[in-house]
Amino acid sequence: MKRVLIYILFFLVFADLCKATHNRAGYISYTWAGGNTYNFTITTYTNINPLQSTVDFCQLVLHFGDGDTMVANRINGVDPSSQCYPLGQGVVIVPNTTKLNVYTCSHTYNGPGTYWITMSNPNRNSNIDNIPNSVDIDFFIRCMLVIDPSLGTGHHDSPVLLNPPIDNGCLNQCFYYNPGAYSPDGDSLAYKLVPCLESGGPGGIGENIPGWSNPPVTAGGTYSLSPYNGDFEWCKVAPPTVLQHIPPLISEYNIAMIVEEWNQGFLVGEVELDMQIDIYDCNNTPPVFLPLNDTCVVAGTKLSFPVTAYATNDNVDLSGVGGPLSVFVKDSAIFPNSGYTYQTAKSTFSWNTECSHIREQPYLVTFKAINQDINHGNLPAIPLASYKTINISVVAPPVQNVKAVPSGSSMNITWTPSSCMFRQNDPYYNIYRKDTCANWQHAPCQTGVPPVSGYTYLDSTNSNHFTDTNKGIGLVRGVDYSYIIVAVYPDGSQSYASTQSCAHLVRDVPIITNVDVIQTDSKSGQIRIRWIKPLADSADLDTTKYHGPYQYTLLRDSGFGLPGKIITTFSSPYFAYLAKDTSYLDTLLNTAGTPYNYRIDFYANGDSLIIGSTDNASSVFLSISPALPGNILNLSWQEQVPWINTNYVIYRQNSVTQLYDPIGHTSLQTYSDSNLVNTHSYCYLVKSIGAYSDTSIPRPLINHSETKCAAPQDKQAPCPPVLNVTANCTKYVDSLVWTDPDNMNCGTHDVTAYRVYFTPFEDQPLHILYDTKNRKPIQPYQTQDTTYIADSLISVAGCYAVTAIDSFGNESVYSNRICVDNCPVYSLPNVFSPNGDGENDYFKPFPYKFVKDIDLQVYDRWGVLVFRTSDPDIHWDGQNMTSKQPVTDGTYFYVCVVNEIHYEGIVPRVLKGFIQIIQNKGDPQEQH
Repeated sequence: MKRVLIYILFFLVFADLCKATHNRAGYISYTWAGGNTYNFTITTYTNINPLQSTVDFCQLVLHFGDGDTMVANRINGVDPSSQCYPLGQGVVIVPNTTKLNVYTCSHTYNGPGTYWITMSNPNRNSNIDNIPNSVDIDFFIRCMLVIDPSLGTGHHDSPVLLNPPIDNGCLNQCFYYNPGAYSPDGDSLAYKLVPCLESGGPGGIGENIPGWSNPPVTAGGTYSLSPYNGDFEWCKVAPPTVLQHIPPLISEYNIAMIVEEWNQGFLVGEVELDMQIDIYDCNNTPPVFLPLNDTCVVAGTKLSFPVTAYATNDNVDLSGVGGPLSVFVKDSAIFPNSGYTYQTAKSTFSWNTECSHIREQPYLVTFKAINQDINHGNLPAIPLASYKTINISVVAPPVQNVKAVPSGSSMNITWTPSSCMFRQNDPYYNIYRKDTCANWQHAPCQTGVPPVSGYTYLDSTNSNHFTDTNKGIGLVRGVDYSYIIVAVYPDGSQSYASTQSCAHLVRDVPIITNVDVIQTDSKSGQIRIRWIKPLADSADLDTTKYHGPYQYTLLRDSGFGLPGKIITTFSSPYFAYLAKDTSYLDTLLNTAGTPYNYRIDFYANGDSLIIGSTDNASSVFLSISPALPGNILNLSWQEQVPWINTNYVIYRQNSVTQLYDPIGHTSLQTYSDSNLVNTHSYCYLVKSIGAYSDTSIPRPLINHSETKCAAPQDKQAPCPPVLNVTANCTKYVDSLVWTDPDNMNCGTHDVTAYRVYFTPFEDQPLHILYDTKNRKPIQPYQTQDTTYIADSLISVAGCYAVTAIDSFGNESVYSNRICVDNCPVYSLPNVFSPNGDGENDYFKPFPYKFVKDIDLQVYDRWGVLVFRTSDPDIHWDGQNMTSKQPVTDGTYFYVCVVNEIHYEGIVPRVLKGFIQIIQNKGDPQEQH
């Protein structure tokens, strides 16, 4: 009922205002009021020139996208003397030209969803150059609202637009604009240009105005909108095709742009702005800003920087809008309006930031410089604007006093939270680790810890301490561990990285330094294991706590499993004597076939008290495999060691000296040796070079793999030949010719044979028809058999392909597949005389070919079937197939379906004709 009353009210008003021509620009915005209730604002800019429009609306109708509507009341410019009182009458912002109107209403939705809020009002002002018949086009604006509980609170305010969507430009000058958009929720904003809309379209959410077009641009000019900060540029303004205005006004254009709001990667709302631009005949130029870059500030500190713009021989005014300057921000920034000053305008942006300003998205600030044309002859004084948009990031301060303290095989990390963390809900910390003490410093304005730092993410916690157990397997002795802490805030923003804290585990157990293959053999292989002793009589190993006798137990495992087999022990009642044992030669091993993994357990009080164990350390194990296209061997190796190997030297056995010569080095665990001879055996070993990050441990650590031999093999198939086939239907021959891949510059040079494949029908698989491998090559790795003739064929139809085979038996893929067809021939005479005189006694075809069978039916003149056969030779003697008696003389009609043999299969062809049967003796006149 409410909607009906609204429509009746506005029908009565609009009936008298059907030619209202006043709307210039506008948009719809909203704020969340709690629950599913939202407050909506319609902002319009209308023409108040009495020569063009005297229309004014105290109320507008807003459609909420859920089937409901409401009257929105104008709230600005309340004047008891106006006809709209107690509603507002709007505020004139340009005398005799433009009025600002603000309408508001509220609405409660039933639940989550995506809603299009729209407003349509007659009409646009006349003579808009890029909207044909604009005076007859309604003014239509819209916005989108998403209510989704899965996205944060599920409710969002729309972007706030701080710069009016109506401005001036000069012919042949650049025009600049920025909507000054700001998200009160701290969401990310994106911008795009779209056509202006009119009412209608699916669901009533608007449709493009027919004939709308972008404003004209001079040759080589630009017309663009930055999707990141909303900077619009139109350079340079071109004159209109047809002059519709009274100079100095040259043209008037409407454009539209959408400001999208994104949260967690999802579109949560948008505002569509319909804007009007007036172009004048003037030679004014827009002001110019001095360079101004994006910046950042640590929360709790002050950000201050100067802004300067200048205009030659004009007065310049400088102002700013944006999130930090908005009333939506607590303790907002200050940027005093400079007021008009001659040629140069200056002001200072100042912001005392605090913890509540921390957020993931930067704050967008747009500075506007507008000149006051004071000396341009007889041309009109049209103010032009320039905009400068920057991002300001408010960064959380770093965590302080990070400290790492070893405890057994773990590391305890503690820190002091920053003051901002106490003012946030549900904050937490990210812990990062690097296995070296090399320092890293974040770049300016860089938060978090990027991968380039060398640090890896470990875990998160909401406390101010963390124990690193290396996911339960323990940290490695001899390694320096560096830790960095980053505070993370509820919206995902991160603090600056803390300073690092570096530490290593105490050396209270031995540390393995070498697992070196000395001899390669399947039964009598040897590996040398070396280690360094614990540091006694220090904080690392307290010999007053751990008493003798002391014992090392060396354990081994074949492969990379956990060492479990005891191979030897070293014991002494005194640690000083035990410490002299720091190596062992392990023998009778299958070093040719498997790696070996070792560990040392360290005991006190005999073997009753284990102090600790070394980290496992394995030998370097080499694997070799032939690689494509041949003449290459790929080497790869594995090891599991607690130190870091930074370089590997590859050795190959010299076939003359039998010594192993270095042939290359790499920091990877793979290496390719090329330009080898296929089937020739080559032998290799790898030397690893590494170190612990703890510089007190001897370095470098050098270990060798086993020796291993392999032969390269050619596993790359040749390139496929290129085939050509010619069919000869007369001689029943198919002639095949193909190219030699060895002559095709495709990397193969050892083709020795070819295979010819064939199928009679294209939808059937190919099968081998001919193989040249039994023919002797002309030269080693060469054959000149590149032709094949298929003769004595019943059918020349079919499909062929050829493959090439090299000296190692590798077969190429099929060549191009070529299908050739038959030339079927089948025709019938039109007379025969079955009278037994031995001449022309049978009805039979002329010589034919490539016919599988037929279906011949012969009818008399009454349509009775007298003969039928499937035999292509027919051989009809003129007898009725039912009565077995000769048919009478006369004319007979036949239908013959000829099933011809083609490569695509059996294809029927229909022949129709008449047969003259003459029984009397004589020489009939045959017609062909």
